[in-house]
Amino acid sequence: MEHTVESIDREFTIEYMVDQDTGTITAKADYPAANQFTTYGCYLIDRQTRTILQRKSYQPEPIFQFHAEPGLYYARVFIRTKADETEEPVKFASSSKSVRVYAVVPVRYEELEQLDLFRPGMTLYKIDWDGVTFDFAVNYIENASSAVVFGTGAITAQVPFPVFSRINWSPELSHCAIYYFDPALYSKKLNLFWCYGTNRRWYLENIAVITYKLLKKLHISQQDTLFYGSSGGGYTSILLASMLHGRAFVANSQFILPRYLPARFPKFKEAVLQPGEELIPERISAAALIRREGFFPPLQVWQNDTAPNDVKNQIAPFLQELVEYSLSYGERLSIVFFSREGGHNGMPDKADCIASMDEMLSRRFPCLDELGPLPPDSLLARLAAGEFDPS
Repeated sequence: MEHTVESIDREFTIEYMVDQDTGTITAKADYPAANQFTTYGCYLIDRQTRTILQRKSYQPEPIFQFHAEPGLYYARVFIRTKADETEEPVKFASSSKSVRVYAVVPVRYEELEQLDLFRPGMTLYKIDWDGVTFDFAVNYIENASSAVVFGTGAITAQVPFPVFSRINWSPELSHCAIYYFDPALYSKKLNLFWCYGTNRRWYLENIAVITYKLLKKLHISQQDTLFYGSSGGGYTSILLASMLHGRAFVANSQFILPRYLPARFPKFKEAVLQPGEELIPERISAAALIRREGFFPPLQVWQNDTAPNDVKNQIAPFLQELVEYSLSYGERLSIVFFSREGGHNGMPDKADCIASMDEMLSRRFPCLDELGPLPPDSLLARLAAGEFDPS
């Protein structure tokens, strides 16, 4: 049977993993049409300069490993194959998504006060707090007096953990950038947990405490900090801004978790609760948390108007809860509609978001200067009381 070049199937995918502790990148080609004549080659390429850093010659195995210094890379995999021994081989290639290798600093929670954060560029801090590792990526900018803290929403692709949404924005910011990752995602049970943790240990509150300490180390006040995220990362940003008295800017955000994808919500409850437990209200409702903290943060909400379910099931019920809880938001709340294809997944342009971040951080909000008495159950009151001091 005669085969032609056109008959060769060229479809394949590239999986990759990163061992951040050793700086090892593993790339694996998945080529369903592989046969006894198929061989694979691979380049490791610097994403910024497009320079080929390492080459791997053709081999029968589709797996390659590279050791890399901190930076941003991608793999280009080459396949050489033919249908039978009489033919000339066909060669084709594809590139992976970007993969980042971090400068990694492991640290115990008890050692945060001694941590040196003044490292140029991006550093991944793996913070061990009572058996749970909290991943924080920090892009330090010398003399910056403000910060943007980024939340991560649902993880929709098979990518190495930890994942930090919009980490490629950091070089374009004039502010220090801090990224956090939900440790519950390592379980792979679900792709979104909203940093709930368990009823006994609220991961988002732990993240708030760590963020508070990192900002102090960077000599940046909470009042000069903006919390940004979309979807689930928007929800955690609102709660963090309330707990730490900062500002929040969110896109296509959740506000009331049980109303988001109700058919899937039982799986979330099963993943985070023990038998007989119920979800804690202030962890699943932004308005309930704001009421507990006694602080409505300056909040800018951007909503895609091609996602009507977001408006119906999130924004409108949130506004109703503000009325029911008698929460005063004055000029602190702004809701802006934009239009993008993609519904809930349609996001505003990066340039527009960064410009709005700059504008929000430059604006004076009188509520951030108010230092009235804190509710005893609020996070800042408990921090002041020493509840989270290392034992």
